[in-house]
Amino acid sequence: MDPNIKNPYSYTFNFGFARDLGHNFSLEAAYVGRLSHRLLTQSELMMPLNLYDTKTGISYFTAAQALVKLYNQNVPTSPVTNATLGPTAAYWQNLVQALQPGGSYSLYCSGGSTTDVSQAVYDVYSGFKGNDTTSLSVLDRSGIPDANL
Repeated sequence: MDPNIKNPYSYTFNFGFARDLGHNFSLEAAYVGRLSHRLLTQSELMMPLNLYDTKTGISYFTAAQALVKLYNQNVPTSPVTNATLGPTAAYWQNLVQALQPGGSYSLYCSGGSTTDVSQAVYDVYSGFKGNDTTSLSVLDRSGIPDANL
């Protein structure tokens, strides 16, 4: 959950009016209403935390934005490397589990494997283009498994 969420609150109110018009007639009108502020359904609950890599000082939002820029240009997975991502590649190298000797990362969406962590992370993000919370959920849930296991 976002640590900056503020408490939601609501005001409820009602107003009623009744009048005897005589001759067995009456008029009644009522209004019941609610004003709500900061409701949780109005905020994005799947908003990821902007985690900082303490080694590089790069934030998650910065690192993810570099991936988004590439997949918005329809760059396929195969040419993406640490050099393609530039300095944000270090974020993924520090946060994704290291490979065992002789291991390789599974390419989650396109199939196959790679030893380049940037390529593996990009493959997950480009596979869920436009839905970065799903990509992050996949990484949080299972990481990028070793293709050799």
